[in-house]
Amino acid sequence: MAKIHFLNVDEGDCSIIQHDNGKVTMIDICCGNVVERQPSVVAFSNESANTIKGNFNMKAYPTNPVEYIKRWRMSSIFRYIQTHPDMDHMDGLKNLANTISIMNFWDTANTKVQSFDEHGNCGRYKKEDWDCYQRLRNSVDNPKSLIFYDGTVAKYFADISNERADKISRVGRGLERFFVCYSLLCSRAKNPFLRRCRNGDDKSSA
Repeated sequence: MAKIHFLNVDEGDCSIIQHDNGKVTMIDICCGNVVERQPSVVAFSNESANTIKGNFNMKAYPTNPVEYIKRWRMSSIFRYIQTHPDMDHMDGLKNLANTISIMNFWDTANTKVQSFDEHGNCGRYKKEDWDCYQRLRNSVDNPKSLIFYDGTVAKYFADISNERADKISRVGRGLERFFVCYSLLCSRAKNPFLRRCRNGDDKSSA
């Protein structure tokens, strides 16, 4: 069974999908430059667990996705999806790209220009992550840069045999569409996902 990891990354987003076939999909990254801190341990009884309410201050202890994938021993990312080019969705992208192999890089056909101060910062975010994003989205190979849109069917979207595909192709396309739609729901900017696709299929191997 596939595993879906929703990471605690402060104001941004980061989700990781471990597929049944061993491939890994990562959707956005945030807090990839932070040093993780361990929250204090609070002991409580089984009775009190059902009555505790309030803010547990989890944003004060964000997860670094790069360290997270190391702990889960993920050796490579088959598909990285950049839902939109806001800095809180690519915070730590350079660290990620320097740490683990990314085979396919999904992007949107945007023309956004990001400004930085004289120190190369945009608030807490770094120009080096923006520069890495520009490099990856313009890459032809290693990784292969792709743009896909809602409703697109392509190779490796559902990695199943032809015999099984006849029976569950609609389900497979529905699941793929769910993951794309989930990533779009995280977006605060308009996205050109609802058009046609270009650039072909995911790269299958290194």
